[in-house]
Amino acid sequence: METNMRNYHIVIGSKRYFDEYLLKSALKQLKDRAADAEKESDYLQFQFNQLESARLQLGEKEALEEELELLTHAENIKSALSGLSWNLRDTEQSVIQVLKGSRNAISALENAFKEAGEYRERLDSVIIELNDLADEAERRAESVEYNAGRIEKINQRLNIVVDALALRFDSVGGKIVDQLWCCRIMRLIGVLL
Repeated sequence: METNMRNYHIVIGSKRYFDEYLLKSALKQLKDRAADAEKESDYLQFQFNQLESARLQLGEKEALEEELELLTHAENIKSALSGLSWNLRDTEQSVIQVLKGSRNAISALENAFKEAGEYRERLDSVIIELNDLADEAERRAESVEYNAGRIEKINQRLNIVVDALALRFDSVGGKIVDQLWCCRIMRLIGVLL
């Protein structure tokens, strides 16, 4: 009986130690999870603050990319538009001069050739349209300028926009793992899901 009693106390003592071990283990796991959740919360808050401070505008990225494309090709654009205007009306054999010559030749035949009046009117419309196109190309060519400083500012802003909009991907398969983050971004820039 005494042996049984001793065994009983050993079992009870062992159970207490085991229960205490389980409780400590569970407490450690909870503390670890709480610490991880705190880190994740801090990280998400940091990302949210970065996004908020970026003050994104709807369509801003596309507008910046379009302006950057224009500025980086400014000299080619200016050259092409100036060439267009020059070829349409500023040379001796410009398109408009050739068409005016054709219009005058057709006009001289209006009494003898019944459709000549219609052709003349159509040529007049084409000449007017080409003069408008030449004027517009000339104005636009004058407004296009290469600007290295502006290109640098656009690139800096695009970096901010791209960084702010970057979603976190898991390393296996590239799937979006943080739908909440995606929803926050969409809400912040005013897009309804």
